[in-house]
Amino acid sequence: MVSTRARRRIHWHLERRHGSAPSVSTLSVCVASPGCVVLQPNKRPKSSYVRFEASLPNECSQSDFTHYQLAGGVDVEILARMTVRTVPKSARA
Repeated sequence: MVSTRARRRIHWHLERRHGSAPSVSTLSVCVASPGCVVLQPNKRPKSSYVRFEASLPNECSQSDFTHYQLAGGVDVEILARMTVRTVPKSARA
């Protein structure tokens, strides 16, 4: 089964290269015919199998500084901090 996103991408490429393309629904019928699309699950990157987990609380945090000048000419720094909360391995079922 080919996803809607993939069918839209095929439509976009055909339209870009040839100036016109069949509708996405027509592509769905064509792609659904047996033998038209060969799935290649081995193309999945190996890094996608490894789950990123933090061993300590707040280990997954990121900060971003933005320099900004106020109307009076004063320079300030705006700090944005993002923390990804994770469940410790010991608390998982």
